[in-house]
Amino acid sequence: MHGKGRGFHKSLSQRVFYAERGTAEKLLELSSIKYKFNEDEFDTVIKRIGSEDKLELAQLQIKAVREAVTNGVLVITGGPGTGKNDDHKSDHQAS
Repeated sequence: MHGKGRGFHKSLSQRVFYAERGTAEKLLELSSIKYKFNEDEFDTVIKRIGSEDKLELAQLQIKAVREAVTNGVLVITGGPGTGKNDDHKSDHQAS
C-alpha cells in the first residue's frame, strides 16, 4: 500500500466497512433461526458418537453441540487444546 494516495485508503476503508456490516447483518439474520430437535434422540446420538469414536465430550462441549444443532449460527472460540475440533466433529455427526 506504500505509495498509494489517500483515495486508495479511503476506498479500502469503505469496502472493509461494508463487508463487515454485511457480515454483521447476515449473522443477525442467522441468529434468529431456531431448529427443533428431539432431545432424547440428541442424547442417543451424543452417546453413540462417544462410543463409536471413543470421544468423550465434556458437559460444556455437549452444550456447544446442542447449541450448534438448534441455532442458525454459533461461534466457538478457545485456545489450543480446548476441544474446538471435537465439538466440530460432533456437530456434523449430530446434525
